[in-house]
Amino acid sequence: MTNSSATVMELLVVTGAYAAGLVLVVYLTRAGQRRVMGALAGGVSAAVVGLVASAVAEANDWWRIPVVQAVSGRAVILAGLAISTAPVYLVTWPVA
Repeated sequence: MTNSSATVMELLVVTGAYAAGLVLVVYLTRAGQRRVMGALAGGVSAAVVGLVASAVAEANDWWRIPVVQAVSGRAVILAGLAISTAPVYLVTWPVA
């Protein structure tokens, strides 16, 4: 197992934990399908912004994320960011 594949595996485990947290937040907030889909859409938007920021930073040699070089790494990062930010949107939705 290479270092990059180990990192992808770790990201998948953490994304799974965040998915379990998302399910818990959906249950506790009694969110309907429309709110959950809106929160996931907001999460995908935040993930796209994060990936673009990462690409700009790598282009300017500010930092480098080795796992993002592969397409599968980008997909894992995108899913992880989207799933991890969705609970925040569900909890803060009534406040906004």
